[in-house]
Amino acid sequence: MEIKITKRVKLHEVNNDMCHNFYFGVFGQIINDARTRFKRFHFVVWFDIFELLEFLGEDAKKYTKKDLINYVDELSVGYTDLIHSYDNCKEFYEECNRSIDNYNH
Repeated sequence: MEIKITKRVKLHEVNNDMCHNFYFGVFGQIINDARTRFKRFHFVVWFDIFELLEFLGEDAKKYTKKDLINYVDELSVGYTDLIHSYDNCKEFYEECNRSIDNYNH
């Protein structure tokens, strides 16, 4: 089984005097062992600037687009770890749906 992230899209960015948050849509595929079938998935990750700067290290004062993508990939592992096998993805898809519902509300 292979898990492949195919696209990351910045859905929304909130930057005001109270907060600075990012919302990213993550799209991907779960590919079976024979590489003959795949299942698509998408979910939403969100984080604030302080989490990103902590991830980059103490000396980080600026961040790049590549830093954002790397951090989104790091957060995506928390979701993709819920995939037990190609045929056992129910918990993963429930969490994906929960993240999308939370973003929509």
